[in-house]
Amino acid sequence: NGNACSNNQSTLSPLTPEQLDLLAKANFPFNLREFLWHERYEELKRMADKYGSPNSYQIKTENHDIYVWSVQQQSQYAARLRGSPKGRPLTPERIQLLEKINFSFQRDSGTWMRRYHELIEYKKECG
Repeated sequence: NGNACSNNQSTLSPLTPEQLDLLAKANFPFNLREFLWHERYEELKRMADKYGSPNSYQIKTENHDIYVWSVQQQSQYAARLRGSPKGRPLTPERIQLLEKINFSFQRDSGTWMRRYHELIEYKKECG
């Protein structure tokens, strides 16, 4: 076969310190899980800026993946509070980042607050 791409099995070799340094300077994501967490965090942060809250209902309707991810963060936070060894509880660093954007670790807190404000308005109008 003259095709240079077919069955080209290269042997993986460890990177040299110089190669690792170059990759680090280029912000290469050595830890994919960590990289993806930060990507999702940045997207949630952008949406929070757009809608005024990282727990906005609009996020659920506009970007379901980010909504699901945020629910996972709430679950991981709850697991951390319970001291659960299962799953991946949120690290203190991640908790701090989420707190910086006023992320609510309680599920459905946006719905509760909306209903609370409706109740206050109702009491003002109807006594």
